[in-house]
Amino acid sequence: MVRLFLALVLVQLPTPPETSERLLGLLTLPQVFGAGACVPFEPRSVALFSRPRARDPIAHLQVDHYWTFPANGGCEGLEVRIHQSGHPAEPLPTEEFEYEAPAAIVVARDGDWFKVRTTGRSLWLRGTSDSVYLPLRALLTSDRLIHLTSAWDGSMYTAPRGTRMRARNVPPESTVRVVSAERRSGELWLLVETADSCDPDEPKVPRVRGWVQAYGSGGQPALWFFSRGC
Repeated sequence: MVRLFLALVLVQLPTPPETSERLLGLLTLPQVFGAGACVPFEPRSVALFSRPRARDPIAHLQVDHYWTFPANGGCEGLEVRIHQSGHPAEPLPTEEFEYEAPAAIVVARDGDWFKVRTTGRSLWLRGTSDSVYLPLRALLTSDRLIHLTSAWDGSMYTAPRGTRMRARNVPPESTVRVVSAERRSGELWLLVETADSCDPDEPKVPRVRGWVQAYGSGGQPALWFFSRGC
């Protein structure tokens, strides 16, 4: 069996505290994460700035420990951290956009500049030609397995900004299918339909269809996807 390990500092961080800086999307950073797990690459430092279009970086994101490739296959040990003068090195909070594929969490965008979440204050970096920005709408309306999150308040609506209807029979973390998406007054709304879990041991849920606001309590996404499938 192929072994595949990614350091905990990358993908198993605690849930970030509630913040007014909403997750707008994810940004791939092949300079430090490569093009995929176990795919050899040449690490490059990523400059971090206090504001977009600043000239002097205040920190750098870099690979502190590169993959090791055991003789029996797979890879392990990639460690990526932020380095800032006068501060201890710290991990970059990430979310997986695919299996074992971490990406930076984007909270603001200004052209090809992206403000990314860190364990302290968010910092800016400039996107490159090999980076890919994945906005929340695209993440939730693709062919991904979607589920409601703990940030969802249990409400669905007849239409975006329409009449509220309490989805009493839809348990938290239910699997849903996103039918369509629409913006109203700058807010992203998603038309969802409940679906059976891919876990055969999970009870079936009633079919409910309605509109859900993309963001719930604390500005956290009310829906997310299973990057690793079932």
